[in-house]
Amino acid sequence: MKKVEFTKELATGNAIIDAQHKALIDSANALAEAVEKRVGLDAAVETVKFLVEYTMFHFAGEEKYMQENNYPDFEAHKALHNEFTNTVNKLYSDLMLGGRNNFELLDRLQGEISDWLVNHIMGTDVKMITWVKEQKA
Repeated sequence: MKKVEFTKELATGNAIIDAQHKALIDSANALAEAVEKRVGLDAAVETVKFLVEYTMFHFAGEEKYMQENNYPDFEAHKALHNEFTNTVNKLYSDLMLGGRNNFELLDRLQGEISDWLVNHIMGTDVKMITWVKEQKA
């Protein structure tokens, strides 16, 4: 099971966004642990629910930040958010429609979330925060 450590490479330098990223990573790691131990399926499902809801909250905040700062790649960044939200919602829906006890599906969901978060933060989010900082300098 893949766990992620919130390292300086994942820090954007924006305290609010970094705190939200850390919360998402911590939840993905909690899900990884639940799946790895094959215990606490109800807790795992609740963690998935939190991840889905908190991701939408986080994306809304990021998108507002981008708009407030006239970020030129807003539409492309938002499209990535929408694509990820659709993927996670589909996996969550599959989980709720009968895969609730399916550790393979929980494992896949956790892997999708962890991989996407790391790649998105280190690429797209760091690029966005760097651009905003440069504009304010």
